[in-house]
Amino acid sequence: KGAPHMLLGYNTNGFAHHRLTDAITIMGELGYQSVAITLEHNALNPFSVDPQLQLDDVRSLLKRYQMSCVLETGSRYLLDPYRKHRPTLLDAEPEERSLRMGMLLRAVEYAQYLGADAVSFWSGTPEPGENTDASWQRLITGCQWLSDHASRKHVKLAFEPEPGMLVA
Repeated sequence: KGAPHMLLGYNTNGFAHHRLTDAITIMGELGYQSVAITLEHNALNPFSVDPQLQLDDVRSLLKRYQMSCVLETGSRYLLDPYRKHRPTLLDAEPEERSLRMGMLLRAVEYAQYLGADAVSFWSGTPEPGENTDASWQRLITGCQWLSDHASRKHVKLAFEPEPGMLVA
């Protein structure tokens, strides 16, 4: 094996007002070698009616520009229009955690289809007054479930410490 190498990349968050395919095209034409795609309302939305067309377009562009990618799951208001980055794997309500897990599972499916290098995710922030031990247990359980799914799909996960979250 050769020495590790770094690829010049950029995140689609920097193209928030562009169509995803336009953002990737611009990055490819500028010579970027990698793109971090944040799942968002207009970018590989895991809750859209038919994401396959956009997935096909993205895969085609990545191939055309010989770009690698990672999928980011830190969209701010995709799951809840009132609460930034909510719900999370830490939420006490199973329905809330299930919504986040559904997004993460779909991200793994998308990553497999695109040949992405990884799916990035984070812990989230516990509700004020929440029992820290319970938050940790929910996070560990969610990570185990997600890890099992990603392993079956041969997709790598990247856990991102984030300032102010349970895992900072």
